[in-house]
Amino acid sequence: MQATASVAQVAGPALGGQLLRIVSAGAVVGVNVVTYLLSVVFVSRIRAVEELPPREERKPILHEIREGLAFVVHQPLLVRMVACTSIGNLGWSVISALETLFVLRTLGLSPAALGTALSAASVGGLLGALAGERAARLVGEARLIPVSAVAMVAPGVLIPSPAPCPGRPSRA
Repeated sequence: MQATASVAQVAGPALGGQLLRIVSAGAVVGVNVVTYLLSVVFVSRIRAVEELPPREERKPILHEIREGLAFVVHQPLLVRMVACTSIGNLGWSVISALETLFVLRTLGLSPAALGTALSAASVGGLLGALAGERAARLVGEARLIPVSAVAMVAPGVLIPSPAPCPGRPSRA
């Protein structure tokens, strides 16, 4: 599944950036809406049937949430995994938002160039997804998440290193 998501991350930003050169931002959002509608059609065609236990046998959802959290809290490895991925996702969300502003306003690149750069950067995610099983055997499943988190810091530190494009005034 991660390989599929990585392929989308490689192709999506570049296609979106190129599409912005041709049509308006509203039309690009419209294309995204169409892809979601296609997803609805394809998901609705799944014929697998899930049988839920009878309602009287099910616990209230809040009870199940408490039960799940209690299980995670009492598993030191799961606590570290949840903390690592949560902090990493928060940090990466902040970086992604600021990176877009930095590239478009300070560096003066076009949305198409940003999309192409994001697609190129996502190739690493695709390679990581393809190498994940081998890396887990090599490093160990328990160590792979923190090792990956530390490895992601280096490229993030390099984000502010480019200079504005020559001949293009920055919009900072």
